[in-house]
Amino acid sequence: MRTISRKGFTLVELLVVISIISLLASTVLSTLSGVRDKARVAAGREFNAIVYHTIGDMAVGVWSFDECSGTAVSDTSSLGNNGTVGSTLWSSDTPTGSGCSLSFSTSYVSVGTSNMPNIESPKTFSVWIKYNGVPGGSTINLFAGGSNSIQMGFSGGTAFRVWKYGGSALVSLPSLFSSGVWHQVVYTYDGTNHILYLDGAEKARSTSVSGQSGQTVSASLGGSVYDNLIGMLDDARVYSSTISAQEVGRLYADGLSAHRPMADISTLIRPKI
Repeated sequence: MRTISRKGFTLVELLVVISIISLLASTVLSTLSGVRDKARVAAGREFNAIVYHTIGDMAVGVWSFDECSGTAVSDTSSLGNNGTVGSTLWSSDTPTGSGCSLSFSTSYVSVGTSNMPNIESPKTFSVWIKYNGVPGGSTINLFAGGSNSIQMGFSGGTAFRVWKYGGSALVSLPSLFSSGVWHQVVYTYDGTNHILYLDGAEKARSTSVSGQSGQTVSASLGGSVYDNLIGMLDDARVYSSTISAQEVGRLYADGLSAHRPMADISTLIRPKI
């Protein structure tokens, strides 16, 4: 009897093997991408909890956008800096998968200014942002009388920064963050240093001098009389204080296991945010 020896795969068999490997690789990469995105959002939420736990008593505006309908946006900081929604759209797309967010394109939200920090004073801005395509416009804005302001948002669809009245940047992220997913941005100013954090990590720092000052007389979210945000916002906050890198480091070093989860921290300090 003659023994037939197979020395290799046929072309069809090779193609089948390659297809299987490609499918498995695609599945693995997709899973890893999803895990990385969840980890990034978790880092942002964790950092948000740290900010609130550290300077929550200095909150002068906390807008969760969880009304989900109507024209009113409630401030749960106890100062009553409520807002009015224009032609903004409510959305169920949020970083946590619950509650609502606001989608902006042609309008913005005007909010109250009770106890808002002066233009030149220490402050912290915190907000979740998502955009698709080319972003543009501002996210959080404080205006004083005359030519004095502090604004945070996108510049020409190519950068995310904080700027003063007239458009000069005070601090900018080194690159535009990715589209189609939620990111948390925190800006702090201690009187000297302008710092931007992205998803819980410091990304940019500057000592640029604003040269502008004055009491805040108007404030807005998702744009202003000068521009309109092209994107989505959730959980926007303004504090009349700053969080230092040392405080962030200490709280991380202590470990959040000593604290309750983000939602519980919020209810411990003040009503649902």
